[in-house]
Amino acid sequence: MTARNFDAIASLFDLVEPMLTEFDDYRINGALAAARKQHEASAAFIKHLATFSTPDDEFAERKAEEGDDCTYEDASEMAADFESDRLYDEYLLFVEMIEWARQIHNPAPVCMEDLIEKDAAARAADPVKAALLDCIGALSACMDQIHQMRGMFDDADGTIQDALDAAEDAQAKAREAIG
Repeated sequence: MTARNFDAIASLFDLVEPMLTEFDDYRINGALAAARKQHEASAAFIKHLATFSTPDDEFAERKAEEGDDCTYEDASEMAADFESDRLYDEYLLFVEMIEWARQIHNPAPVCMEDLIEKDAAARAADPVKAALLDCIGALSACMDQIHQMRGMFDDADGTIQDALDAAEDAQAKAREAIG
């Protein structure tokens, strides 16, 4: 994955995440956490890869230091003289990087059926928490609708704003109660 591809994926993630969070946070949280974890792992992997040097990099440094006295014509000639210990160490590092890349590329799949099943089990185990989560979702939907229709109604007495403030307070208290 090139840095440009990574930036494109990161931008896409930044666009999609707000849309996903419009759904019930409780049910989608696992999928977002998995995507965020993969995004962070990819960023760390690419950052680590960028610190490595290639034979071309090393040849350019050597050529800059030694100038016309450089004993090699090009990077491939220099690489041919690398010692077997160095090549073995680089091979082990290469294998480690492949394993790291595979972990990022093939993460444990996030299955919506598993999330729904887990949600159902959690709801059965704690019906009060489930009810609070449903209330949070319903309040959020109501507040969105009120915000969309606000311009259609006069709020001279401030009761619409009071209702929105009360809903926000109730949501905050419910979130705090469920942890």
